[in-house]
Amino acid sequence: MCNRKNKTIHHKPGLLTVLALLFCFHSLVGYAQTESDIQYIESNKDLTDITSLSDEDYAELMLPPLSVLLDAALTSPNVQTARAKKLEEEGRMNLVKKEWLNNIRINGNYSYGSMGTMVEQSATGISSYYQFTGQIQSLFNVGASVSIPVDLFLTRKTKIRNQEAIIDQANGDLLLSIEERKLVISETYAAALQNIRALKILTEAMMIANADAHYRETNFLNGTIDISALYDSRRYQSEIVTRYETTKGDLNRSILRLEILTNIKISK
Repeated sequence: MCNRKNKTIHHKPGLLTVLALLFCFHSLVGYAQTESDIQYIESNKDLTDITSLSDEDYAELMLPPLSVLLDAALTSPNVQTARAKKLEEEGRMNLVKKEWLNNIRINGNYSYGSMGTMVEQSATGISSYYQFTGQIQSLFNVGASVSIPVDLFLTRKTKIRNQEAIIDQANGDLLLSIEERKLVISETYAAALQNIRALKILTEAMMIANADAHYRETNFLNGTIDISALYDSRRYQSEIVTRYETTKGDLNRSILRLEILTNIKISK
């Protein structure tokens, strides 16, 4: 007799295996980060390059209608998330309403083969033998069963009411997201309009201040005015330029914010 012994061999992961797993994990994380960075760049690549805008560009700048920007609020990520949540809860409502179908069972089976009997026969002088008698048969049956749990009927209306409340809350969150987005867009739009109008006024004031400073400088060189009058003119000119640049910076922030909120380019 020969005895065989089975021996189980456990392999421990080697250093190369561990390094390979770490490399794959790092590659997957890096790929995910790269995809995220690409999506972020794609969503912001159409922003206005404010560094390339000239004073003439600011003078000709016009905002699109507010209604166009407000319509873009419906496609914002937070609104889409709220809309998806509402659709998810509506899908759950359908499952709750069809929950009673879980108590219906339909079954069936089919069999095919030969059914018969085998009899042992024997006779004097003849060795015994077996004789089979039977026939080919095909059998099938179909059935159904229905169970009626009492708690299903007692809790069905409550479950539906609860799910309806969840759907109402999801719908409210969706409307709230849209309103909040539109409010931010409207406030930014109003600020941008105010900055555009202020910039036009300051542009005219700066032209006057520059002309006055040049006029007084000429008179000072000709000796018709003293240094204090020239100083007052230069100080006023500096104040106007400072207010102009500050207003332009506020306008730039409003433009970029509107473009990020609506994904619509303001400056062509």
